[in-house]
Amino acid sequence: MAQIIPTAEPFFFPGQGVNAQTGCLVTHGFTGAPKEMRWLGEYLHRQGYTVCGMRLAGHATRPEDMVRSRWQDWLLSSKMGTTCCTPVPSSLPAGSSMAGCYP
Repeated sequence: MAQIIPTAEPFFFPGQGVNAQTGCLVTHGFTGAPKEMRWLGEYLHRQGYTVCGMRLAGHATRPEDMVRSRWQDWLLSSKMGTTCCTPVPSSLPAGSSMAGCYP
């Protein structure tokens, strides 16, 4: 696995209070990194939601990794990202750019 650029790591914030049972999968856009969406994750967490900020395959590493990545890899990354929200009964997608498009 390629080395992730420092500060571009995925993040997870467990929920608290009445909103803790709702998970939010926060996804960055094309050529982006989780750090671009961290502000949204922190905001949702302050509201009590469980938040997972995932990294799309090939992103936040080296340009060569991005070149080898395809939409199928990004879709798999999104599906895998939902597993970090699995402990909660419902999950909502949130993203920017093409990351807001979920099947």
